[in-house]
Amino acid sequence: MNSSLFIYGTLQHPALLRYLLGRLPEGQPAQIENYARYRVKEANYPGLVPEPGASTLGMLLCDIQEDEWRILDEYESDDYLRLDVSVTTTDGQRHQAKAYIIPDQFRETLSDEAWSMDLYQPPPHVAKFA
Repeated sequence: MNSSLFIYGTLQHPALLRYLLGRLPEGQPAQIENYARYRVKEANYPGLVPEPGASTLGMLLCDIQEDEWRILDEYESDDYLRLDVSVTTTDGQRHQAKAYIIPDQFRETLSDEAWSMDLYQPPPHVAKFA
């Protein structure tokens, strides 16, 4: 299994990763092409959907362990599919990774509003892991 994960939303918050995984995996800035990030309606987190010509910045995390995938799958819920994607890091290298994508049948759960990390504040029980 590919042990790399492209993150683009709340998982970019270090406190949340530490809370979920008990550690901060090694990562580097990355970008995914032909995908757009939108805010989930009535929520402060995003979903990623295919969109020709779009690009989304995020982070490429390396060395995700098998037990961590189970934790991440549970966190992301059944509203997301973990799919294979290709991302580019800031050094121009292309990498294969997994990403949590909103499937077509849940596209209506997204607003038309672009999402940014400024919209997310971790809950107090998570923030203490910062």
